[in-house]
Amino acid sequence: MFTNLNNQFKHLISVENFKRQFFINLLKEITYLVKEDVINHRDFEINTLKKDNKWKPLAKLILLKRIKELKNSQVEKKGKKYYIEDLKNTYFGKFIMDKLDYSRRKVLEEEEYEKIVKAIKKLKYEVPIVVQPTETEKFFND
Repeated sequence: MFTNLNNQFKHLISVENFKRQFFINLLKEITYLVKEDVINHRDFEINTLKKDNKWKPLAKLILLKRIKELKNSQVEKKGKKYYIEDLKNTYFGKFIMDKLDYSRRKVLEEEEYEKIVKAIKKLKYEVPIVVQPTETEKFFND
């Protein structure tokens, strides 16, 4: 019985087994912290995580968080102007704004906004638009 217990104990403390279990526990903890927004998903570089198979589950979770953030953003439309502040505050929104060189803008015209819509549709998502009536429209509706 003692020999059997000793063999099991040696198996439990092997260096490879310890490393594997330690990494699994670390990955679980980081995943939990990202899910609960204790750690910001923006702090991670997805391309680096995707290179190593061990980190791919975390990379998928971070990608899902970023997509959810994009889906929950809203663009206000007042007349022919689009207020994109909420969209700009998302990870993908900021990325698209930087690529289109709109990073310093908060209000866009229709043609400019259409470029953003095309870029987001390439990701196969849409950003909800909240239509706010202008003062003139409010006046004539009353």
